[in-house]
Amino acid sequence: MAKKMDHAAYQRRMKTLPEASLRYILKDAREAIDAQPFGENAGYYADEIHYAAMELRRRGDNASPLPPLVKDIGIQSCPTNRRSNASCPCSPRPRL
Repeated sequence: MAKKMDHAAYQRRMKTLPEASLRYILKDAREAIDAQPFGENAGYYADEIHYAAMELRRRGDNASPLPPLVKDIGIQSCPTNRRSNASCPCSPRPRL
């Protein structure tokens, strides 16, 4: 059964967590997506990454800058800028 998220409550919760917890959420959710990129909970984990990164970014100078954070969790920008194109070499491929 897929996990359900109350997005408003989750965003409020992110504001109460210390930076170390937010970074752990980023790492853990990234590992979960890497393990099963097409799993039924992949969207839930993507939301976790988004909200934790958004909160770190909101904190601004109180948190580390965003580019190293993005690098830490393994997200790379698409060199071709065709993120929605299925022919993009950066598009996820199903594991066989």
